[in-house]
Amino acid sequence: MLLLAFSLSAGAQNDISAKAECPDGLAIYISSKNKIYLGLPENMLSRKLLFGGCVSRVSDPGVANTGQRPSGPLQCVIASVEDSLVVLRRPQVAGTSPDSLYSRAMARNFDAPILRRMPILSREGGRVMFEITPFVIKAAPRGNDFKPGSEDGTCWYYEPKAFEDNASVKLCQSFEAEGLGGKATASMTSTVSVLVLPSVPMRAKLQDSRIGTFSTGSLAGGNRYELTAARDGLHPYRLANRWRLEPVDTVAWMRGEKVCVSKPIVWWIDDSFPESWKKPIAEGVLAWNAAFEAFGLKDVLQVRSFPVDDPCFDPDNLKYNCIRYIPNATANAMGPSWADPETGEIVSASVLIFNDVVRLLNNWRFVQTAQVDRRVRSMKMPDEVISEALLYAVSHEIGHTLGMLHNMAGSAAIPVDSLRSPAFTAIHGTTASIMDYARFNYVAQPTDTLVSLVPPSLGEYDKYVMEWLYKPVPQARDMWDESAISEQLIDSHEGDPFYRYAPQQSAMSAIQYDPTARTQDLGDDAIKAGDYGIANLKYILPNIQSWIEGDDDYSHRRQLYNQLCSQYSRYISNVSSLIGGIVLYKAKTGDACTPISSARQRSAVKWLVDQIGESSWLDNPDLTSHFGLQSPQSHQIASNVALYLSNSAPVAVATAFANGSDYDVSQYYDDLYKELFVSRRKLSPQLKTLQRSLVTAMCRRSTSAAKPAVPREGGICFGESVQPSQPSVDISHSSEAAVYREVFLKRVSRYARQHKSNPHFAYLYTLTKQ
Repeated sequence: MLLLAFSLSAGAQNDISAKAECPDGLAIYISSKNKIYLGLPENMLSRKLLFGGCVSRVSDPGVANTGQRPSGPLQCVIASVEDSLVVLRRPQVAGTSPDSLYSRAMARNFDAPILRRMPILSREGGRVMFEITPFVIKAAPRGNDFKPGSEDGTCWYYEPKAFEDNASVKLCQSFEAEGLGGKATASMTSTVSVLVLPSVPMRAKLQDSRIGTFSTGSLAGGNRYELTAARDGLHPYRLANRWRLEPVDTVAWMRGEKVCVSKPIVWWIDDSFPESWKKPIAEGVLAWNAAFEAFGLKDVLQVRSFPVDDPCFDPDNLKYNCIRYIPNATANAMGPSWADPETGEIVSASVLIFNDVVRLLNNWRFVQTAQVDRRVRSMKMPDEVISEALLYAVSHEIGHTLGMLHNMAGSAAIPVDSLRSPAFTAIHGTTASIMDYARFNYVAQPTDTLVSLVPPSLGEYDKYVMEWLYKPVPQARDMWDESAISEQLIDSHEGDPFYRYAPQQSAMSAIQYDPTARTQDLGDDAIKAGDYGIANLKYILPNIQSWIEGDDDYSHRRQLYNQLCSQYSRYISNVSSLIGGIVLYKAKTGDACTPISSARQRSAVKWLVDQIGESSWLDNPDLTSHFGLQSPQSHQIASNVALYLSNSAPVAVATAFANGSDYDVSQYYDDLYKELFVSRRKLSPQLKTLQRSLVTAMCRRSTSAAKPAVPREGGICFGESVQPSQPSVDISHSSEAAVYREVFLKRVSRYARQHKSNPHFAYLYTLTKQ
């Protein structure tokens, strides 16, 4: 980077307050009037420009975080000179045609929209200079409480930098925002970069809905459309996002040699990370190289530390992929990426690791593995345990930056009892995919030894996706030809649970139909895994007092207790999804929709009622008496289960029945009545809460059916949309749930009258009279 003068008119030259120019690249200027100008080489006109912003510094981490980038697509423009003006257009990617017969019509109806026309300030020295302030403002990070503006004195620019194919400028702004301490004045510095994309675009790859990848459609967010004489109608499609990984020697690669790629993915690790974190973070990145080496590409991912004395390096510039340390209380990590909207090429990515992700990992490791791992029985986890957990978290986030969506079917590929096998877990860990939310091995029992307790750095599914997404196909003529060749890999694994993809079901939906695509579950049998997990929680809970030392105010014990109750609730929820459950498969011959058997659904109803009836152990007064005033957790969970059984489960059962299940709503209500009333001669307090909450919820239940999440589209989708959560379906026109709910309530009322002399059911008689 050099700071040099640019050939401007005398008036314009006097207006410049800061400037930067690269001799063979871009130039960027800041005017005294708070305007930003770009000097674009003539030979780069008609190249795509990507604008994007990154938070560099912030006064309140409750507002934003250093390293954070705005969500959504980048501003992508093409510059051309027309009639003494620079015309900036958005690339047209919505409609294409390979046939000359249709190409003219497509060009007229899918023209590139004009975003701005800017006057040329200078056209000397082989560059065109024009204003880009509106694009800088639009690309800058923004939030609900703040957005950049350049006219009111609360936003200003400084520190321009220019390089061969990109330029950047700092933007500082002050605003009123809701932060950690409430509403107050905050300030934030951002870096906005403009990046010139390659003159020869990467060949795009069609998305296949049997593989979970982030995708690129039209710039409006929908599908693209191709019109061809080969088929009737416009064909919708989307592109899979991926990095441009091309062998340096394709001939050697085709001979079977392992070769490097022309442009490896380099990850820069923040120098402010705790020293003990840096090694597992690097290992989490480099673990993915094994997937690429399996098909002949080596050293694809590389790791470097932030340089000490390099004036060109800027972690906030789009040119650098950085793993950033965020010292705040957020218990999370994230791995966003940005892609070229024309080809789906990933051009920049980042990973943010928040400090308190270790608190979350600490709690998970304790409640999921303390029964078998003595190392985690303390308030502070040893470095080796934190390293294991960090490696897992980073590998997961790097998977996102490589283009992968969550795959919630990964853990369901593994038989539950295999999770107790040292030999099996040494190879497979806890899941077939690091992109699952499989967490740690809560199935392992206290007597199990040498069992792996963590997910694998890479699972079979992850390696398979990398091969499909990145293995070169030099013989392909175009993306359609490549799709036909690449799909052979998917075809060869169809029906194998280790290679199955299931999208993440919406957390906002009242019902998640597919019990094999749950978050934070393990194994292929929710009931068996739940039995193992609950046995472990019963072992852990009474030992919390003695295992945790140095916690005089009981704050850490309370945190662990809350996590333990949440873990118990997950086991309950996993089994609940068997009621009305539908296993959903993406298949080449059409989407498979297989309801859970009636015997299995009946077992789930019985298991849930039995668990709630025996859940008093969860309240443990020896521990909870130190927490102050609170509601017993067992009763809260019983009430939550009642709401699910009364409201969501009947809709799920009705939907499954409409899709071929042998278990209908009348059978469900019969089983619920038998398990909750007829079979219970003596009620625990928790069962009374379950009965009372269930009946109360049913009496208040509206007749409108819920709209749960179930896929609508049928058949394999080549290049078409894959939603990270499944869309809804409405079966209210055919559901008999409301009718049988009334029948159920009348049966309960009769039962209460018949047993009103029994002190265990007297309260129920009183309730049904109201």
